[in-house]
Amino acid sequence: MGKKSILLIDDEKIIREEFFDIFHDSEYTLDSASNSIEGKKKLLSSKYDLVILDIRMPDLNNCFSESAGIDLLKLLKKNKPQLPVIMLSVINEAKIAVDAMKLGASDYIIKDSFTVEELIDKVESTTELNEELILQNKIENILIYNKDKNEKFDKYETYKTIQSISPIKLSKYEKVLDKMKNEGIIKIDGSKISLLN
Repeated sequence: MGKKSILLIDDEKIIREEFFDIFHDSEYTLDSASNSIEGKKKLLSSKYDLVILDIRMPDLNNCFSESAGIDLLKLLKKNKPQLPVIMLSVINEAKIAVDAMKLGASDYIIKDSFTVEELIDKVESTTELNEELILQNKIENILIYNKDKNEKFDKYETYKTIQSISPIKLSKYEKVLDKMKNEGIIKIDGSKISLLN
């Protein structure tokens, strides 16, 4: 599997350079945009695994805005709802960042106080959680198709089907199955799985 891609949208050059230093030589590739207009273009024309989005920067009219990041977040969630977003804020914007999470952001980072370890941890946990949600969705779609035919489906056949679409480790697949079972979404009977609803 290739490197995961991150888009950083922030008008501060020093932040963009700092993030490039942090993610240089990591399992992530970092692309950046310096304002909402450039960020929107990149978001709509390329595929990313994660977006890190500043709250205050030039907006889509190229005017500095206290909430340009929130406006871009709303647009992003409308067009690419599954794409995870981590908001960047300064210390006195923590409430705005929490409000952004209510709009679909996955997490937030306080610019002037994060550590490299905290940043990497948030990026890793956010991308991993998103991968699990996408995998769960694929499993559910396969099971819905088979439920319509009144069949239970072999969990290894399901794995092979998913594997043929996009490579995934068996351990991650098993982890998602366990999570779905514990949440009452599926029933596992030996090697057969079926939806409960």
